[in-house]
Amino acid sequence: MRRTLLSTACLPLLTALALAGCTQDPGNVEIPFAIGASSVTCETANVATVEMTLTEISDEGGEEPLEYQGSAPCADGSVTFTGIAASNYEVAARGVSSDGLTTWDNQGPDSLKKVEALAGQDVTTEEVRLTPTPARILVRWELTKGGAQVQCSGVETKQFQISAYDMDGFNTLLDADPIDCDAEQAESPFHVVADPDRKLAGDRVAQIDITPQDSQGSTVGNVTTVILDQPPGFGVSIKIVVKCVDDECTSELAT
Repeated sequence: MRRTLLSTACLPLLTALALAGCTQDPGNVEIPFAIGASSVTCETANVATVEMTLTEISDEGGEEPLEYQGSAPCADGSVTFTGIAASNYEVAARGVSSDGLTTWDNQGPDSLKKVEALAGQDVTTEEVRLTPTPARILVRWELTKGGAQVQCSGVETKQFQISAYDMDGFNTLLDADPIDCDAEQAESPFHVVADPDRKLAGDRVAQIDITPQDSQGSTVGNVTTVILDQPPGFGVSIKIVVKCVDDECTSELAT
């Protein structure tokens, strides 16, 4: 829902007759973007289009915030929004490959995340620096005991801990908090492995360990490993199925 914004310059004139003439004109906002170092091109970064969403920063519990969406070919170097109501906005930007995968974004700690639109003015903001979108690990498990499929209450395993490594296995890329065996599936039928610090580099991850654990964090049965032929790339979701039979587990990539 769009709402009318009033200029502070008009406040002394707020009468029933003058009110209609005091609304602010919309403005235009151009948001430049950059991908990595100056030597990085759209082609080498696998980015075809840059998409942005502006969401108005408004008081909690107030009217529904304004939202604008825009996009531009990566080669353009900026996204321009026209007819934007004067206000402050959060900006979410993502670089999208030709096959629709988000490979870069502005969710890193040092990227521009807020912009301001001014009434009746053309504004060019600071540059939004896009950084690689982490890969994701999604896991689901199948539990069998005595030849029958069982729930988490029927096995000793109460949680699964996931770690990820580079090709050589020397460097830990992610050492995630355990996921409760009976936790809600964030993207059914899969659980999403938490990576709040964005450590899972898609151009490096090649080995993933899944450790079944009891409620005290001790290993149940065995650690099972998925080895990738090669790192999957930025923004890719790695889906894994863990199959545990009588507390002995194996894992494989989901098809």
